[in-house]
Amino acid sequence: MISRIGLAVGFAALITFSAPVLAQTAPAPVAAAEAAGGAATAAAAKAKRTAKKKLAAKNASEIILVNSRSAAVTGVAVTSAAGKNVAKLKKALEPGKKISIKLPKNSGCTFAVNASFSDDAEFDQADVDLCADKTVRFTE
Repeated sequence: MISRIGLAVGFAALITFSAPVLAQTAPAPVAAAEAAGGAATAAAAKAKRTAKKKLAAKNASEIILVNSRSAAVTGVAVTSAAGKNVAKLKKALEPGKKISIKLPKNSGCTFAVNASFSDDAEFDQADVDLCADKTVRFTE
């Protein structure tokens, strides 16, 4: 008789304590489906925005030249991957100064940058990705 009472009390305790836990962990099927659908829609929208940003970044619009040398920059030529001269420095860039030069539309991302300095030094860099980083810094 005592074992039947203990069994009944134990069973009642099991149901009492486990029912709220089970109710919290089992989501409603409709709510779960709506949440999954909403997440898929949000992911698709984010992918579309990312694709637009990548498409817009396929062409560099400007180059920023920073002269961190002690000599002035006397000339800069920016050449596209196709070999077309797309920009050049119109006047000397003094030490410690920077300048922004606009690039033609649809000129791409990859350029060669050639510079000359007042101390007869030269800078020649091919395959500069101006879509990734539009700043070119000249250093000693």
